[in-house]
Amino acid sequence: MSNPTKRGLGKGLGALIPTDTTPRVTSKTKNNANPPTETAESGVPAGPAAVYAELPLDSIVPNPRQPRAVFEQEALAELVYSIKEIGLLQPVVV
Repeated sequence: MSNPTKRGLGKGLGALIPTDTTPRVTSKTKNNANPPTETAESGVPAGPAAVYAELPLDSIVPNPRQPRAVFEQEALAELVYSIKEIGLLQPVVV
């Protein structure tokens, strides 16, 4: 019998998932006009996505295209109880 050569399949998972962890640069020009700065408290880069604001609940409106239209009353009651007893573990993001 001859030794068959492996084609597409059978090369292992490594052939499908790259393991190179070096960062890739997509542009040769550097834009350092507004570099992110670190906050002293958290060490998280501050930028446009790192803005914190408190909003009145009346200003939040439901999305009319929200796919979740039916809620189980028992699960919702459990959530209400949990929030009353423990509080929110993380802020609500809108």
